[in-house]
This record gives sequence, C-alpha cells and structure tokens, in this order.
Amino acid sequence: MKTFEEISELVLTNVMNVLDNCRGQPEMFTHYAMLLNFLGKCYLEEDNNAVILANIDGNTAIMSVNATEMQITKLMSVSQEYVMAKVMAGAPEKSMFN
Repeated sequence: MKTFEEISELVLTNVMNVLDNCRGQPEMFTHYAMLLNFLGKCYLEEDNNAVILANIDGNTAIMSVNATEMQITKLMSVSQEYVMAKVMAGAPEKSMFN
C-alpha cells in the first residue's frame, strides 16, 4: 500500500497535469474548479454527499463521498431523470411520445 506522501504526490501531479491541460480553455478550467469545489465540500461538510460515476480505461467505477446506499440510489435516480429530461428536450416532438 502506498504511503500518504506517495498518494499526495500522485494527486498533486494529476491536478497539475489537468491544470496544464486547461490553459487557454476557460470552460474546462471552470468545470474542473467546480468539480473540485463540490467534492471538497462533500469531504468537509457532513451534510453534503456525492456519487461519482466514471469510465476509466474501459472500466466503470462508482465512488461515493459521505453517502449511504439510500443516498447513492437517490442521487443516481435524480441524475438519470435529469439526463433523460435534457435528452428529451432536444428530441423531435414525435420521439417524446414513442
């Protein structure tokens, strides 16, 4: 198992690499900053929670921060409803009724 220092170095390296990638791309930088801010709040404030769904190297991973199984289920359900509403909002009228 890696030490705290090794993990910290890896995290800082990854953050710096992402920030380098964001140069000249203010929307990407803003999105990344918001993501880090939201996750930080979930770690620092007990009432906040998060679920992260990712596909890394072809593998799907679900991680949570300060979330019980029920909170994870609720967040996943809300996210599915949100995405479906966005998809359907852009669909032709006929598609909405099929």
